[in-house]
Amino acid sequence: MVVWRKVVDGKYTMQSSLLEWIRARRPASQSSPCSPRPPPLSTTQPPRSTVPEQLPEDIARAEDMATRERVKLLREQVEVALAEDVGQGGEASRDGAAAEGPENATEVDELEEEGEVGPDPDPVFGFHEPPPTGYDLKDFVVHRKRLHRDDLTKDDVRSFLIWEIQEATFRFQVRQLDKHVLKSSRQWSAGVEKERRALWPKIWGGLDGFVPSGIKTPAQTDPGRRVRLAAVYHLWKMVSKWPRCSEVPNLRNRSVDKGLSLEELGEIEQAVWKFYAQTFLDYFGFLPTIPTCMPRNPFIE
Repeated sequence: MVVWRKVVDGKYTMQSSLLEWIRARRPASQSSPCSPRPPPLSTTQPPRSTVPEQLPEDIARAEDMATRERVKLLREQVEVALAEDVGQGGEASRDGAAAEGPENATEVDELEEEGEVGPDPDPVFGFHEPPPTGYDLKDFVVHRKRLHRDDLTKDDVRSFLIWEIQEATFRFQVRQLDKHVLKSSRQWSAGVEKERRALWPKIWGGLDGFVPSGIKTPAQTDPGRRVRLAAVYHLWKMVSKWPRCSEVPNLRNRSVDKGLSLEELGEIEQAVWKFYAQTFLDYFGFLPTIPTCMPRNPFIE
């Protein structure tokens, strides 16, 4: 569309479009109907505050701490007022001031009576309830026998309970170390696991599981050499699959497949236990729990 318009000098010029003709006739203060619209208002939410939202219990704790600080300040003011009275009027003035009681002391008493001032926070658990403990217990059931709290101070009871913990720890450590070593050397499989589960209890006689019963002395600490012979042999059989077993001097030239005799027991027993303890230290970084002789069981009548 071509539009003609008259300019100042009386001549007519041709506009190439209607849009330019409309813009030429519209005042400069008025925007064009075809001008771009202003951007819409932002619908994005303002950035959220990084300050964590306080929970009701946090608010209550903060209020309690504020009240505590207020009471502390009021008490300090009371002490200062009493000290000034004593300095001015002597002990009689102090007694009179204590009897009358300034407003600050009254306010402190009111806060304490209303229960607004709670107990001081625990240095470990804060304002939370501490977990339950066994200090309030008076009776214990050990091996189906009821013991009073005073019975735990007896030497025979304490010795047996400590031994029981040590023996159970040793058995669980044997299983854990054997599994860890074989898995690290890529020897662990379903068949090996089944074989090892049958081998582990034979180290302590095969009568108990991983928790000792305390009825009979475990085989690995039995004073009888013939009873201990089988336990040492099965322990040797377990460690023979471990790496570096061939580097042990007393085990290097012997084969576990040939068995173990009473004449070889002393040599093999010492070498096997040293190798077991050293391997445990090398893999886990701390010393193992070695079994000890079982004391008298006070729970068997």
